[in-house]
Amino acid sequence: MVELRLAPAVFWRTTLAEWRVMLEGLADAQDLDMRKRAWELSHLLVAAGCKPDKVTVAKLLGEKERRQPDREEKARRDTARFFKRMQKEREKDG
Repeated sequence: MVELRLAPAVFWRTTLAEWRVMLEGLADAQDLDMRKRAWELSHLLVAAGCKPDKVTVAKLLGEKERRQPDREEKARRDTARFFKRMQKEREKDG
């Protein structure tokens, strides 16, 4: 997989649970990239003369206006939870 940058050997050893977590992480990374681009574009449009309330990140992405949760903290918790689960399964198997 080009997007995940997995070597073929790693790809074939990956379980479905690991694969699902990797794809969710990739989707989160792509979402974050789109948000960064929308943020940059909104600032450029405001500098060009648009009203700030007309070009928000949420509006550029076609979403309802709302406060975003802390994505980094959620990602840290999800990663820690995943690795804990993986370690428990390996201890159980080994």
